[in-house]
Amino acid sequence: MYCLCRPEAEPVFKRLPDNVTVDSSGIVGQLYTNTSGGRDRFSTNSRYVAIKVEISYIANRPIMSLLCPARFDLYVKGGGREVYCDSFRPPIDMTDGHENILYFPDRRQREIALYFPLYNDVNRILIGLEKGARLEEEGYRTASLVVYYESSIT
Repeated sequence: MYCLCRPEAEPVFKRLPDNVTVDSSGIVGQLYTNTSGGRDRFSTNSRYVAIKVEISYIANRPIMSLLCPARFDLYVKGGGREVYCDSFRPPIDMTDGHENILYFPDRRQREIALYFPLYNDVNRILIGLEKGARLEEEGYRTASLVVYYESSIT
């Protein structure tokens, strides 16, 4: 279950719908397609999770590594909270996306949260699991989410 806007007619994932950004400040209009805060939640008993990601550009920033704009972080629920497991790290020569795979030590059901990159537009993500593995949607605790969009000075 994604927590980003993705109407079928749109080319990229977005943090906010287009109509909200029209009445917002200029920087919101520039950054609302960056996927910071986006995640996909699911449950599986696969021994691995693979991703293939298409990214429209690489947001190279002089003050951060390539990991910030292009990596995906994988968390596994344990002890009632999400625990960091590993990251899908892009190769240094990435130009339009990357493919990656993370392995688990055994085949058991896990609740997974896959967090999207900070500063990039993600056009498409494909998630691969072991053949025959179970896949279940993991929803949120409440039916309606509260979105708080803050600035760096909030």
